[in-house]
This record gives sequence, C-alpha cells and structure tokens, in this order.
Amino acid sequence: MYAPAWLVRTACNVGFQIRRDLDPSRQSQAPADLGTRIADALPHLPTEQRVILELAYRFKCSREDIARVLNCSVETVMTRMSEGTKALRHIIR
Repeated sequence: MYAPAWLVRTACNVGFQIRRDLDPSRQSQAPADLGTRIADALPHLPTEQRVILELAYRFKCSREDIARVLNCSVETVMTRMSEGTKALRHIIR
C-alpha cells in the first residue's frame, strides 16, 4: 500500500523547510556548539536517514507514524535512525 501523494509531498516539503532553516548562510555567526554542529552535519546524510531523524527528533513523530508516512516498516525506520545517528557521530568528530 502506498502513502497518499499529499502525505508524501508534505513530508518532502517539511524536509525542504528544515534544510532551509538549517542553512548556515541564513544563521548568525554563533560559536560552534553541538546543536550547530549537528545542524551543519544533517545535510551530509542520505535523504532517507535525514528525513527520519528530523521527523523523529525535531517534530517528535513516533516511529509508527514515520513508518506510515514513508510507507516502510517500523524496523526500517529504526535501522535508518541508527545508521543516521552513527553517521552524524562520525561527521561531527
């Protein structure tokens, strides 16, 4: 079963908005704290991982909701969250 087109488009638009919000050229020159380093690292993640991490942590969506929106299993969501978190740690260090 596929997710409705409007739902997929909404998820994509949210991702685009987050990317615009995290654009370093639009932010003031603040010291590089952990939050800034994470925001700078997010665009370097694969889209599948980045969207899931942003939906989970920024928008507080449950794994079940994310799986429903992206038309994948909860296990896939958990795997991509884990891989994305590991990749962020690697990029930040």
